[in-house]
Amino acid sequence: VQSGSILVDGSGIGDIGNVVIRDRKILANDGLLAVIVNVDLSSKEVLKKPTIISRGFIYLKDSVDFVNELETETLTFMNQALQAKKNIVQIKNDLTDYLSNYVYDKIQRRPMVIPIIMNVKRQSA
Repeated sequence: VQSGSILVDGSGIGDIGNVVIRDRKILANDGLLAVIVNVDLSSKEVLKKPTIISRGFIYLKDSVDFVNELETETLTFMNQALQAKKNIVQIKNDLTDYLSNYVYDKIQRRPMVIPIIMNVKRQSA
């Protein structure tokens, strides 16, 4: 089945919604920054260095120093947030805001920030 171009203007039948349009514009202009953090909520500790994933934002191999800064900032933020006894939803929201502002201050871009916080129970030896 051949098809021509499909244009998305955000109006009419099958409207995908303003939020989806906004998110697509952010992804197209500034890319995506995902941060994966493994924590043990019962002991309130980060279990390993955060993992940074970038798509359409920065080329990780050319930005090692910046990625290291993001890892350090995320680790510091998470340790403080866990000790403050915030709930996981609030931590995710605050981390999104914090990293978005941090990235903008450093390189004047606003990628879509997606924090993924994994609660992992530490194994007893």
